[in-house]
Parts: sequence; structure tokens; C-alpha cells
Amino acid sequence: MPTVTSIVIATSSDEYSTGLSNITLTEAGTTTVYLNGTIDDANGDLDLNSVHTKFYRTNLTESCSDDLNNCYTNATSTCTIANADGTPEDTEANFSCPIELPYYADATGDGGRYDEDWTAYVTVIDNSAGEGVGTSTVEVNALLAVDIPTSIDYGSLGTGETTSTPMSITQHGNESVDLWVSGTEMSCDNGNDIPVGNQAWALDDLGYASSEALTGSSTDTDFGLGYRENGTGVVAEDLWWSILIPSGVLGSCTGTTTVVALSSDVVL
Repeated sequence: MPTVTSIVIATSSDEYSTGLSNITLTEAGTTTVYLNGTIDDANGDLDLNSVHTKFYRTNLTESCSDDLNNCYTNATSTCTIANADGTPEDTEANFSCPIELPYYADATGDGGRYDEDWTAYVTVIDNSAGEGVGTSTVEVNALLAVDIPTSIDYGSLGTGETTSTPMSITQHGNESVDLWVSGTEMSCDNGNDIPVGNQAWALDDLGYASSEALTGSSTDTDFGLGYRENGTGVVAEDLWWSILIPSGVLGSCTGTTTVVALSSDVVL
């Protein structure tokens, strides 16, 4: 019967000794990890026929269905077996199976929303259809990452006029996101200022009068940007900004509005 004698979760296909304890995902991209290790067959390494794997959030078990957030099947065709040279006394060979993890794979490490880990489940099959199984665990780190525009453009306005404009916030990580906002007064070309409270924010297009006045202190917006689910479209929501132009200001006006993203995940 074949056996799985070691499993290493690594960043390269030829690493068989030192594995990862935590996987760091790539903002808005994918991260390749390799399920590597050693397999053995008392009948010789040429009796080792194939390897396939599953990689999943542990509480889902190896019976889970493929899901880009938490369960991956690595078919035999994508796994390789190396160093099987057929020498009579040689019973071992190495295997490597790549896994592509998107930025929204479920987080289980520090700050992650799941209080568990991930399991690599490796099955080796020999030429007589005998099977051996091995497992290893690893954490997937939380990734707090969003795309926040670098400016708010209100356009050209006259004294007493208001306008509203959306700021699109795009999810690039695997954590739900809340936003905190604060600001400064805006300095204008003629030396006068627009008070910080003449800017306002809202979660919908409510107009200036019904929005929340901006202050110099950081304020929780309860934004609640969720995370991407199983390959569905990019997750993005708008934070709406409004302004009222006071009398006495002329020319271009600029100031600083600070938007801070924090995790709003609750550990499950």
C-alpha cells in the first residue's frame, strides 16, 4: 500500500522540507501555493501511480464542494510525481500540486473571521488501486485591502450651491470593511476657507441637507463593505460626499479628507 510520509505547504514546487505556517494572500490578485511532500510504496517508487489533493477550510472536511472561498480540488493531471527512478531499493518519490488562492479566500489566521485553519488532504494511488492519505494544516492570513480614490472632485460651484458625488470603494481583500472619516477646512485661492462641516457624507445619494456633517474627529460610517463570494463579481460600494459653498470664497479650494478602512469582521 502507498503512504504519504510528509506534506509541506510551500511557495515553490521544489520545497520539501520547510513549509509555511501562514499563507499571505495578494491584494486583488492570486497567490500560488504548492502542496508538496514525499510518498512511499513498498513495491518500489514506480508503483506510485498518481496523487490528487483537496485544500479546504478545516471545518468543511474533505467532502466539501469546490468553492473559491474555502474548498479547492487539485486533479491528478495538475499534480506531478518526481524522483521515481525505478531503483529496486528506492521506494520514495516526491510530489507537488499547485493551488491558486484568490485574494478573497477565507481568513483563519490572526484577525480572520473563522476560528479554525485550512487542511491539505493528499491522496496517493498505486498501480493496484491502493490508496494512502495524509493531511497537514496551515492558516490563511486576513487581508484588509480596499481601493479608495485619492481625491474628491466637486466640480465648479457658486456661492450657496451644493452638490453630491460618489466615492467608489472596491474590495481587494478577504475581510469585511468599515470606514472612518474625518477632514480639515478647505483653503481657497482668495484666502478664505470652507469650514470642515460644509462637507458631508452619506451611505446613499441623500443630498447635502440629509447627509452627516464632516468633522475633524474620526467618525464611524458603518459602511459595511462585504467580501467576494465564490467568484462572483467584484465587490464595490459608494460612499457619498456633499458640499455647500459658503459666501466669500473664490477660486480653487483644497483640503484633506481622511478615509480609514478597518475590519468589521466578527469571528465565527
